Amino acid sequence: MDFIETVTLTGQRHDIRAAIHHAGRRARIRGATAHPTYAWVTQASGVIHEYHHVA
Repeated sequence: MDFIETVTLTGQRHDIRAAIHHAGRRARIRGATAHPTYAWVTQASGVIHEYHHVA
């Protein structure tokens, strides 16, 4: 899971949460927001934790 910051043509900043699968050459957008909150970021880190601990 990666966090990406992008700037739109109108100058607005957006934070994007994406899952990147390098072998399959795919990126999936998991969420985007103009105003990331603590809850938004920690929810993403929980998803990362679950993803890496699946047997």
